[in-house]
Amino acid sequence: MRNRKNILLIQQDLDLLSFLQSYFQLQGFKIYTARTTNIAQDILFNHTIDLVISDIVLDNSNIYIFFVTILQPKSIPVIIVTAFNNEPHRLLCLKLGVILYLIKPFILKELTNSISLIFQYTTAEKGTLNLQRSLKCNNISINKYDLSSNCLILTVNNTKKKLTKLEYKLFRLFCHYPEQILPRTFILEKVWGYKSLLSNELRLVDIYVHRLRKKIECDPRQPKLFKTSFKKGYFLTFNKH
Repeated sequence: MRNRKNILLIQQDLDLLSFLQSYFQLQGFKIYTARTTNIAQDILFNHTIDLVISDIVLDNSNIYIFFVTILQPKSIPVIIVTAFNNEPHRLLCLKLGVILYLIKPFILKELTNSISLIFQYTTAEKGTLNLQRSLKCNNISINKYDLSSNCLILTVNNTKKKLTKLEYKLFRLFCHYPEQILPRTFILEKVWGYKSLLSNELRLVDIYVHRLRKKIECDPRQPKLFKTSFKKGYFLTFNKH
């Protein structure tokens, strides 16, 4: 199994390209570089790429067509690092699925932290479905789902709990990945349907995890099911501690 992550850097700024290449190689990543989308496309065709870090200002290249035709079908995460500070273009990139849009000069720690979150997300994405076995182990059973009112009736130790649609989706997501740490970015996309690294939007995940704890945990202040992994995310555990 391949352990080292592969990053493709697409930049025309040779100084920045050289710096990022050296820096990320020291961090243990395999780095590929390109100065045009044509070269980038060849690399993507011949190698497995886990992340693309790209500018949007490239000579003789339409980066948006490249995003839509090449990157989107491959579901490769993209971070934009550019001097092009234009709000409509930033919003267009985010709409096309770009995870982060950084303006030069940027803070390197912000970029590295974002990359760490992205790779936590992709690791969580590879989790396996083990819903029925886990639910049975902890005496939690799904009773019925009322489609008309978009609610779930959850039976916990013979007590019925009524969940909202979002609470149900969040609970079901955790059950699909038992004992696995789910980053907040991963949860946000799977439950709310969009990607973001903004702290105020990721806070939404915290709020709903707290709501689930209040409804399901015996003591929400000392949760036994929905655990927090510091600076990583949340996980559902059925082990007794």
